[in-house]
Amino acid sequence: MHPSLQLRLTDLRRLPASIRLLASNAVQLPWQTQNSKQSIVVILQKLQANELPRSCLPLLVPLFFSIIDESNISYLRNFAEHGVDAYNSCFVRSVNSISAMSSILKQHQPVLAAQTELWNRVWAWAQVLDELREQLPFDDFMMVNALSACYNVFKRIGEDHTPHKQDLLSTPGFYRVLGRSWEFFLACGADEEIAQMSVILYAVSERPHFFGDLTEGAGGVNGLASVLTRTLRRSIIHPDKPLPPRSIALLTCTVMCIGYTGIAGDYRNAACEHGLVTVLVHLCRSLCVSEFPLSETDVLDLMFKYLFALFHGVSAHDWICEALEAGLLKAILLCAANSRIPNKETKLRRFLVEAVPEGTVSYRCLSQLENSLEEVYDDDIDAPDSLAAGLRVRWDAMIELAHERFKLMDAYDTGELTERRACDNHECWAIRSKKGTEAMQTDYRYHHRERCSALAKIYQVDAENFSDVDRSFLRALITHSYTTHRASIASKLLPFLRGPQFAGVMPYVVFAYKRGRCTVTLRARNAQYYELTAEDPPGVFDGRVAYHVMELHHGGLKKPVVRAYRLRMSSDEFMKGILNLARDTVLTIPDFDFAQKELDRLLELDVDYVH
Repeated sequence: MHPSLQLRLTDLRRLPASIRLLASNAVQLPWQTQNSKQSIVVILQKLQANELPRSCLPLLVPLFFSIIDESNISYLRNFAEHGVDAYNSCFVRSVNSISAMSSILKQHQPVLAAQTELWNRVWAWAQVLDELREQLPFDDFMMVNALSACYNVFKRIGEDHTPHKQDLLSTPGFYRVLGRSWEFFLACGADEEIAQMSVILYAVSERPHFFGDLTEGAGGVNGLASVLTRTLRRSIIHPDKPLPPRSIALLTCTVMCIGYTGIAGDYRNAACEHGLVTVLVHLCRSLCVSEFPLSETDVLDLMFKYLFALFHGVSAHDWICEALEAGLLKAILLCAANSRIPNKETKLRRFLVEAVPEGTVSYRCLSQLENSLEEVYDDDIDAPDSLAAGLRVRWDAMIELAHERFKLMDAYDTGELTERRACDNHECWAIRSKKGTEAMQTDYRYHHRERCSALAKIYQVDAENFSDVDRSFLRALITHSYTTHRASIASKLLPFLRGPQFAGVMPYVVFAYKRGRCTVTLRARNAQYYELTAEDPPGVFDGRVAYHVMELHHGGLKKPVVRAYRLRMSSDEFMKGILNLARDTVLTIPDFDFAQKELDRLLELDVDYVH
């Protein structure tokens, strides 16, 4: 034991007369006198009120260190063998002694060797409290105070982030216990106690391998996602009201970990299932109207960053739709209208240019975007008029794209855009059935495709992440894009079909939807561009059936989500004319008058597309 932690009677005699008797009573065993418990309470109160001179603090450290020794831990483990008053007195004395050590550490730091021994002693208490939490005959309030006292000591010792202190924070099992305590504090509504963990959680951000222990302690990926989301939700009083200081403390606590859950796939999906998207949008709205000065790390910027990271996945449209429903547009406008918020263009640009436009290829997102815009205008939010020049241009571009898609949505709803095929019915038996090739190819319904096996394969891929209406609307969107880009497609088909790669090859028309806009390119069917091409049934390129591929680029995804579709034209004159034109035109004279006139004639044909 370090000399500064050894209890000596000479040290007690050096204490002021006002607390000398209290200190003498405190060291007595709990079963000998009840004055011991009360004496420690009085000393603790004086420490918390700063009524003791700083010269007394080093003299009191050995006193409290002796009270929380291993003998009292053993006494507590065998609480059933002792009377109620005895083990209650032992528990209260020990917890108050740990709290007193925390108060002393706030003003006086012992030498490093003594701090290490103190950490190990309190860590032993934290372990036994965690182990016996459901067995000890104390209510939740007392257990919260006991665990909180331990974490306050850990926080005081680890505050300065020296390498030695970081080694203490690396104690095996520490973050597993921390994760279980976090869940317990949250269940008991102990917001202040949760906020005390913020300093300790800095170590998680500095050493990510601790995150596994924290996840295990919180009950796995789903458990930690639930704890983080519930903690954030508790910090919100109302989405449109400023955050109080208590909420800021809770927010600071979770910011240390939310980056992992907001970016990593498993944590992201689990947290979103617990409502993380809605919580982050509400937090952004509250932070935009809060009057306190933003911290150095700019918490609002982190919230926007984590929110945008959630939109990078196969379920991105679901989360974009949820964000719009939670008031994403209102958060954007409130942020733009607040002159105190720095770097607004950096925060908001990615939402106006990428996230919201991405949602315009989804029927559900588009419907919610229309409702959100109506709510913004109904609330008389005039922030668009106060947007900076760069943001105003991006806002107007987003609104222009939205109104274009609203018209398409109306045409889709009325059936004017395209004719729906039977396979858009999710109840179609031939698509739902997975039992054998013969059943898959059975065409038992009028207007049903003969090669239903290919459609069934596509539906098996899409059904998990796309609703029926979204799948149908995407096909309608492709049909519209095909019609809109027909001249571009035809001009690209001519040199493509003249090339040597056309022998036995059918071209792909690739529709790449990125940031809501469509880019059309052509590729050869036998090119090793997509894995699904090798499994596709052979197609007939006679003007009746053509194969196409659609790419959905969700924000900054490196690998786009790819869907394959067949596009059938009710008239084969256009595609046959393009094919004949490509075969008959001399390669060295691409702008021959006859070829140009024939191409113009074909482009003027009224072609109905059935997707």
